[in-house]
Amino acid sequence: MGTHQERDPSHKTMYYWNVESFWGTDGIGLEQSYLKVGTVGTGGRKLYDHSNPDIRTWWVNHGLEMSQQEFSDGVFTDNTISRECDNQACDLETTDKSIMVRELAETVRDDDYDLDIGNYLRQMIDGGTRFRMAYADGSYFENTHFSPGNQNDLERILVSMQLAREASWKKVVMWTGSRRHCGCGFNNPAFPFCTQVTKKDCIPQSCAGFVQTNT
Repeated sequence: MGTHQERDPSHKTMYYWNVESFWGTDGIGLEQSYLKVGTVGTGGRKLYDHSNPDIRTWWVNHGLEMSQQEFSDGVFTDNTISRECDNQACDLETTDKSIMVRELAETVRDDDYDLDIGNYLRQMIDGGTRFRMAYADGSYFENTHFSPGNQNDLERILVSMQLAREASWKKVVMWTGSRRHCGCGFNNPAFPFCTQVTKKDCIPQSCAGFVQTNT
């Protein structure tokens, strides 16, 4: 980590902490009772049961602990949307999951040197979840072309740009370019570049040099 900061003193290293599902790290105090039974989330990972107050306490405390490590400049929180609130079915700001996210953000930011940035602003949600900028240091943007269903392609991008513009006035903005949305899969050494158009299980030559980027 020191090498990055020697090259660029503004470099930040943040601990990735998923709100939706457990990513398989051993030895961090996870109890099986913290997980839902019979349902899975991203990549088939087991989902947290946010209705259990014990998991909420554990999740906040572990995120805070990791943000205070010497190598860490804060926490990057991912998968923050509560899907049960789609189409205004409930108040996204007051779900157990959102309250948990806010508690970690406010606790981390008590330290003047630690950041809380997350996958927060999403144009596919009514209001773009702007309420999170009241307590977070910034937002990551992904899937900027996703829509609630009533927008054309251009409007989807424009709304995402407006959310980023608003956030950038006082916040950190991370804008991502994803390989998979341009016909390029994730970096995988098991799949070589295609030598012919009809070849399967390979990566198009046009993807050479196309990597995930954040700005």
